[in-house]
Amino acid sequence: MPDSLISPEIISLVEDRLYRLLLPKEPSGEPLYKAMAYSALNGGKRVRAGLTLLFYNALSVDYGCKKALDYAAAVEMIHSASLIHDDLPAMDNDDFRRGKPSNHKVFGEAGAILAGDGLIIKAFEVASTNPYCTPVQNVAAVKVLSGKTGAEGMTAGQMLDISGDKTDIDINALETLHILKTSCLISAACMLGCIAADAGDNRIKAAEEYGLYLGLAFQIKDDILDIEGEKSKLGKTPGKDITENKATYPSLAGIENSRKKCAELTGKAVKSLDALGGKPEITDRLKKLAYNLSERNY
Repeated sequence: MPDSLISPEIISLVEDRLYRLLLPKEPSGEPLYKAMAYSALNGGKRVRAGLTLLFYNALSVDYGCKKALDYAAAVEMIHSASLIHDDLPAMDNDDFRRGKPSNHKVFGEAGAILAGDGLIIKAFEVASTNPYCTPVQNVAAVKVLSGKTGAEGMTAGQMLDISGDKTDIDINALETLHILKTSCLISAACMLGCIAADAGDNRIKAAEEYGLYLGLAFQIKDDILDIEGEKSKLGKTPGKDITENKATYPSLAGIENSRKKCAELTGKAVKSLDALGGKPEITDRLKKLAYNLSERNY
């Protein structure tokens, strides 16, 4: 098993901020916030939030995370919402997530839909009102977050995933689906760290490329783990892709070619950091993170 993907210190920062942001302001909001917090605070690797904070620390003048923390929390809220909706019977129909019953198994389908909606809307509220960044930075953050998660990004990928015959797809179309569904949000997380650090366009572009390559490698590894992984380590049901005869990298290219593609994309992600600059000790952590993601067994 690779080293911890994101440091315990970063995970603790993110989860404490999420906890505080998901406290209901009025008693009437308690049922919805309870469903939102159930998924958003249900563990996870915190890779996306961690990337936001790592890119910020790579380019900022200090090692504090204050300016980037709300952007990181917003990314995690949207990611959690996407998992809630992805598990619904109308989508991937999965009963478990991170080793616990999926949101809809606890709060019902309608409750899960509303919990996901609530997290998405809360994410944009948090990103747009980050008190430690300027209004210009907050507008840029919202633009990136909406562009990468909306009809040109993650949501479009979700639509492709449920549309048509999932077996009648070639490798190029599958790459497009994975880039939209998975890479876009990871890319947004990286870019938000740069925005919080008030970085220039070239550095934001380097972060975007890192996230796109990393996200595609991440998804290919997920496809491999769906075949080889263990439920106790994955925290969700393995083998569903095979059961549903769903097109995946291994089904189209084979396991060995999938491993090679994952390694190739990881190398490209690492190479993209050359244009980022920043603190070498932090960029080294970003490189290690990319390699660890490609080697993980969970």
